[in-house]
Amino acid sequence: MLRYVVAAQQDGAIRGELVRQGRPRSEKSRLAILNATLALIQDEGFASLSMEAVANRAEVGKATIYRWWPSHSALVVEALSQVPDFDLPDTGNFVDDLTALIFLMRDSVFGSAVGRILILVSGERTTIDPEVRRYIESRFVWPTVVVERAITRGELSEDVDALLLLGMAVGPVLASVLLGSAVPDDDAVTSAARTVASAFAVQTQPS
Repeated sequence: MLRYVVAAQQDGAIRGELVRQGRPRSEKSRLAILNATLALIQDEGFASLSMEAVANRAEVGKATIYRWWPSHSALVVEALSQVPDFDLPDTGNFVDDLTALIFLMRDSVFGSAVGRILILVSGERTTIDPEVRRYIESRFVWPTVVVERAITRGELSEDVDALLLLGMAVGPVLASVLLGSAVPDDDAVTSAARTVASAFAVQTQPS
């Protein structure tokens, strides 16, 4: 649709031009496209994802997708961004912080459909688009705040391998997502947090 807009006003004369007014996003179509993207990733994997397949699944024109997302990677990043960032409470000690983190990962991240898809895509990160890979890697940085707090308190050494520690802590929950096994219950989560915290804790020398 064309509409007339004022471009400038000089010497009392209003100058304008005809411009094409972009069609606003339809929220219904936007959600249909994002959900179709996630469903296809879950069903067929990232490598098989195409704009044409998304358009067919969402029942929209391929041109509509390209009008709103300039690239395949931009679409995937927005679809995956439906997993929100989370604030981790500072409980004052590493064991409780780690326990809270595992519960959060179990219930709000890995426990959501989008979170599970994010995990599946991360398994393909060596072969996917660099922009998507950078986004996925950035989404797994926020849990390190738990380790950083513990280092500041003196509960962990400064050279601790944060990724190894966190991987061991959330491993049982992650395995349940990837393998479709039973999700760890509250007692298992608490036990895992205590075991990992104890294994990495700074050892005090006897006086």
